[in-house]
Amino acid sequence: MTSLGLRKGEIRICQHDPAWLLEADQVCGEIRKLAGCYLVDVQHVGSTSVPGLPAKPILDFAIGVDDTEDLGELRSCLTAMGYLDRGLGAGSIGHLLVREIEKDVRTQHVHILEHGSEHWFHYTLMRDHLISDDENRARLRDLKQELVRSEVTRAEYQRQKSLLVQELLLRIVGKHA
Repeated sequence: MTSLGLRKGEIRICQHDPAWLLEADQVCGEIRKLAGCYLVDVQHVGSTSVPGLPAKPILDFAIGVDDTEDLGELRSCLTAMGYLDRGLGAGSIGHLLVREIEKDVRTQHVHILEHGSEHWFHYTLMRDHLISDDENRARLRDLKQELVRSEVTRAEYQRQKSLLVQELLLRIVGKHA
């Protein structure tokens, strides 16, 4: 089993580990059990949710909420579960909480956002598309591996990966419009 955990600022990807899916299911169940009255849905998203796609060893979750008035209660539930509240995430996509196994070694990212929003749709649509589309999954895999081999900065890694994801999303959303 590939262990989860990535030091802040580190760039590393691992071959997909099927155990990630099992652990993510457990985490989703735990979140639903302890905070379900404050959320609409919780989904495992990101590269660890796509079998066959190398990923940074951090599980990503999207928590969809209908009412931002419950955000404080939801955040309190998650911090009681051991998550660290990091506030608004990059690009203000949503509220970010993280779980660490030691200081600055993250194993989980939780993004709280409006259920049914464009960002929610993009998270779940991209995941589902990459699971079913071998060609685009291979494109993303190859790009990630090349960037790691090239030893680019974390910012450049994120920038180039985001450009490909945005290109894919434009095509995918067009097909679903």
